[in-house]
Order: sequence, then C-alpha cells, then structure tokens
Amino acid sequence: MATARDAYSQLRWHAALRRRTPQVRAEVAVRAAAAVAELDGARVPLEALRRDTVERRAIGAGDPPLDPAWLVAHGAVRATVAAQAWTGTTGTAQLLAKLHVAAAQGLAPSEVLGRPAPGAATRLGEVSALVAVLSLSPAVVAAIAHAEITTFDLCAPSSRVVGFALARALVQVGGLDPLGVGVPELQAVADPTGYHSALEGYAENPLRFCVWWIDALTAGARFGALAADAVSAQRF
Repeated sequence: MATARDAYSQLRWHAALRRRTPQVRAEVAVRAAAAVAELDGARVPLEALRRDTVERRAIGAGDPPLDPAWLVAHGAVRATVAAQAWTGTTGTAQLLAKLHVAAAQGLAPSEVLGRPAPGAATRLGEVSALVAVLSLSPAVVAAIAHAEITTFDLCAPSSRVVGFALARALVQVGGLDPLGVGVPELQAVADPTGYHSALEGYAENPLRFCVWWIDALTAGARFGALAADAVSAQRF
C-alpha cells in the first residue's frame, strides 16, 4: 500500500493538475471507459470514443448509438464520470443504482435500470455494509467490492463496468486518489491474464485479488500521469 500511496502523492504534483484538473479527469474517464469496454469484449478506439463522447455528449445526453460496442463504451464513460462525481454524502446503495443506470442504459430494459440483478440484493447489501467499515483500507474495500460485483454478476448486464466504477469511487473518496485521475483499468488491459486469473480465483482466495488490485492501483497512477501528459501536450 505504501507504494500506491507514494505513486498517487507524486501524481498530484503533475503540472497539468495545477490548472487543468477537469480536462485531466475527463481524459482519464475516456481512457478508463475504453479499457473497461475492451475487457467486456467491446473494443472501441480511444480517439474515436473521445471524439464521440464530445460530439454526442455521451456523458449527459444525446441519442445513443446502436452498435452494442458503443453502448458498452458510452455506458462505461457515464459510469466513470458518475464515480468521479461521488463525494460520499449519499449511500453506497444509491451510488450503485446510479452507476447501474449510467452503465446499462440501452443495454437493459428501462424498468430494471438501477435495480439489483435477480437474487443479487442480499450480496449487494453485504457490499454496501463492507463499505461502511471504516477500519478497512479503501483500496482493499474497493478490491472486494469490484470482485464481488464482477464475479457474481450482481449488476447485470454491466457488472464489470459498475464494479470498476464503484472501486474508483471508493478509492477517490477514501483519499488514496482524491482527484480521481488514476487509471487502474488500464492495468487490467495490460495484464488480462493476471486480472482474470485473480478474479476467477476470488471466491477461494480473496487475498490474491486484493494483492493484484493494489498493484493495479500503483500502475494506475502511472497511467494517470500519461493522461495528464497528453493533456499538457494538447495531443488531441
């Protein structure tokens, strides 16, 4: 954990975060969304998603695209932005509902948006209770929350998107990445075997996934610095 804390402390001193924090957060949201969509089998070019997000105003309104890959990617953008906006003043259950609406719009019937998957209410309640345990490290809570939601498909059809978004919100509000500019999602793309293997073994060995996740958070600070570099250089 010390390595992750040091990485985010250093990231907060990046020049782009002194004057252009909103732009960096927006770029991080698009990069994180593209990564999560790819993990869900919806590969969308980063530049195209960035452009389409702006042109269609996918973060807030606009006609949704019909291509399933774009539906997943835009849902991931909306969920990531919603996670970045969470301040912790509303409960975890309310946040989960908001993230599910954001992520699953266009992928699920409107009447199920914001509702737990069938049979998932009890386990989601346990996730919400875990978040309230103040003695636990936010990074560990985020790891368990992500693994629970993703492994047991608690927020179908967008469990992975919601799982990453909730983890992001917890790490941000917990103080490890208070600006919400890390991109641990990209480490899952860079190390898909490690990510999927740790996730698949979560039920038998939760610690293994927690270790993978903390390493991913550390890498996420480096990926966040790359996003900040791109904003500083105005590469898009």
